[in-house]
Amino acid sequence: MKTKFIWRVQNSEGNGPYNGHGNVGGIILRNPTHKRLTNLKKVPVPFKDEGLKQAFNFIDGNNVYNSTLIRDWRCGFQTIRKYHAWFSNDHLRELLDRAGFFLVKYEAPADAIRHGSKQSVFLPAKAKAVAVRDCDMSGITKLAKPKL
Repeated sequence: MKTKFIWRVQNSEGNGPYNGHGNVGGIILRNPTHKRLTNLKKVPVPFKDEGLKQAFNFIDGNNVYNSTLIRDWRCGFQTIRKYHAWFSNDHLRELLDRAGFFLVKYEAPADAIRHGSKQSVFLPAKAKAVAVRDCDMSGITKLAKPKL
């Protein structure tokens, strides 16, 4: 079985920075250097990301997409470079780090990961955490027995 890797920004509860308990989405969105509100092509929501919108039944331009994406899939990045492009400055990465977020490298079957042009999504139920890295990139730890 072929496997792939994906990086995810999450906290100890498994939540990402934009949703769930402990999210810092409001702070990130107000950060003028992130430019999220003015440049959705740079950091699109999954149903607007090329490569993902077709995979999840984007419906007729109504900003409605398959609820499976919300319920079962989680967002992440194909590479650390894409993480850096999304969280595009040291201030944002430090904010994530201080708020208790970290990068987790997951390994999953190839069919459990979809890559868009800017971000990726994966099925955490089919993935295994293999490494953890600080959001400010100060360290990396390989996991022998992940407990995430």
